[in-house]
This record gives sequence, structure tokens and C-alpha cells, in this order.
Amino acid sequence: METLNCSKVHEQILAHWSENVLVENIRDRYAITLPILAIDNHFLTVYVESTVGDMFRVHDGGRTFSELYSRGIHLGGQRTESIRRIAERFGAQYSECVFQALCRQSDMQRTILTIAQCASITMVEILKHKPIFDKETIQSRTSRTLRKWQPDYIKDIKTNMEIRGSRYAHRVDFIANPEDQSRNSVIVKILKPTYSAEIQSRTYGFFALDIEHTYYSNWPRLAIISKVELWNESSVKLVKGFSEGTVLVETNQEECIEEQVPYEMERLCSLVA
Repeated sequence: METLNCSKVHEQILAHWSENVLVENIRDRYAITLPILAIDNHFLTVYVESTVGDMFRVHDGGRTFSELYSRGIHLGGQRTESIRRIAERFGAQYSECVFQALCRQSDMQRTILTIAQCASITMVEILKHKPIFDKETIQSRTSRTLRKWQPDYIKDIKTNMEIRGSRYAHRVDFIANPEDQSRNSVIVKILKPTYSAEIQSRTYGFFALDIEHTYYSNWPRLAIISKVELWNESSVKLVKGFSEGTVLVETNQEECIEEQVPYEMERLCSLVA
């Protein structure tokens, strides 16, 4: 039996990290990929950005919660509060679906590992959740389609975001943000006839009116209407009237999302007001 050599184990661990830690300079930030497994056996990535003075912002880019959301796993109030406490215990913050912390360069290594730990612990939510995989949710299919489509000129695609109108806050399913101002940010909202098509269309119309004359007023909106056969003509017409793009999805015809959403996103990102 081979004798355990502490020095050798130490060297092997250092070698493993040295070989598998990847640091990339992506425009105005650094992406640090660590040999810590996340969903689908890919490694966790943590981002570092310069802020004011000698301070740096370290965060996970919202990828942890994007992965959860794309699989139809929504974190309610109790889980969200639990995750917020975990972040605080490690000296980080959880805000708007992002783990983040500020640090100086002297403390950057510890902070990077802190954010990675927060993201890794959150994976427990997936292990506790037992989704039904025989029928993919429309949110999951749309998320997967957007990630596959995402071109170089799109900086990030955020999920389950809150935006503030003139009077109220509104929740949208996805926001695609470009790298520069030559292209548009695009809001994607999935509409389901949960109560009735009429109520959904009116709620959507109020949302569109409430964000007029705000920061988001010039962002094109893509509405994905689920189970469109259950909607009456006037409700569909109302949604179309408040959208720059629409995708009509019939029951059991969800594959049209993979064809139509990329086309609409390309068009809306380049749309001239």
C-alpha cells in the first residue's frame, strides 16, 4: 500500500488548480473559471470588474440563477431569504439574482472563492427539486433557445428581471443587453392564459404603458403568447399593438420557439426607432 505523502498531495492539488483555472480578459472585465463543478458538469465562472478607486466588484453574473430558472426552478420568498443569509454569512451579497461582493486587490483571491462557494451551495436547490422532464416548460425552452442564439454583440441575457415603470415594478422573463449602444436591449415576456387571455392582455398593456417615458421606453418588446388557441382575437391584437415582435405558440407546437425567437431577436436588436 502506497504511503500518503502530504507534500505530494499538496503539489498535485496545486497542479490541478493551475491546469484548470482559466482567466480571460473580456472587454472591461475578467472571467475566472474555477475547477468547481456546477450544473451539467461545467466549471463555475466568476467575474471581476473595476469600480471606483482601488475597489473591484466580484460576481457570478447571475448565471447560477439563470441555470435554475431555465430548468423551471423558481426560488420563492423562503428560499430566496435562505440564499441571502448564506451570502451574508460568507461576506457577500445577493441582489437581483446575482451573488456579488466588493474587495481590494489584496483580498481578491478570497472574494473570488467566496462567490464560487455561494454559487456552488445554491446548486443544492437543484438536488432538492425533482422536476418532470418529459415536457419542457416554455420558459426553459425559451431560455435554452436564447442561450444558443446569443451572438457576440449581446453582452448578457438576464432572466426573471424586475423593471420599474412610472407607478409600479414589473417582472419580465428575459432581457438581452448589447455590448454597445449601436444595438437595442430587448425585453422578452412570456404570456400564458393563466386566468384568462383578456386579463393577461390587459395586464401586458398596462405594463407597456407604465414603462413609457422611463429608461426602458425605447427597448423593443418581444411577447411570446403561449397556448394561443385559447386566446380570443381581440386579446392577441392588443398584445401585438404593444409589442415590436410577437411569437404565437400553439399547444404541442412549442418547437416554433426555436425557429422564430432567434429571428425576432436579431430583428429587434437592430430595429431603428
